This record gives sequence, C-alpha cells and structure tokens, in this order.
Amino acid sequence: MVPKAISDKILTNAPFDVEQATSLLAALADPARYEMVRLIMHRWWSLHSLHEHMGISRNKANRQMKIICEAGIARARRKGRVIYYCSDSEAVARIIAHLKDL
Repeated sequence: MVPKAISDKILTNAPFDVEQATSLLAALADPARYEMVRLIMHRWWSLHSLHEHMGISRNKANRQMKIICEAGIARARRKGRVIYYCSDSEAVARIIAHLKDL
C-alpha cells in the first residue's frame, strides 16, 4: 500500500523522486489493480460491477480499490449502500507528467 504522505506528495507540485515513483508504480503493479484503473478511467463503476466484470471476489475488489484510492489514482463516492469509483483525471495527468520526467 502507498502511504498517505507519499500519495499526497505525488498529487502536489512537490519534487518527484524515485521513492515516490516506485511507490506509485507498486500500486499499479498488480494486474487486477491495473485493469481496474483502466476500467474506471472513463466512467464511474460500482464495486459490484467491477468485481463481476473482472471475475474476482467482492473482498478482493474492495481491497484493490482501497489501494488505488490511497495512491490518489481514484476517488470513491457512496450513493446509498453502493460505492462507486472513478479515476481522478487531474491526479492521473499529474502522475503521467511526473513519470515522463523520470
């Protein structure tokens, strides 16, 4: 998991270093997390839809999305009992810019 202090630095204009980059990449290193990020790039997905679409357990989907959100790559919103996830496009743009600088 990416510590909150690191994800906060990633999403600011703070200098980007190797430790931050490797922590972020670790959040995307798992194939399930990578696929989830790819899916949520363009629209909101419910946790239920994600776990059904990917064929993984609800618990695994929940754990993976928690890591993605803590890394600052996605955000969650609750509507009643359902949690929806979507990528934070501004955060993703900053991450891409930082990675291009490596």
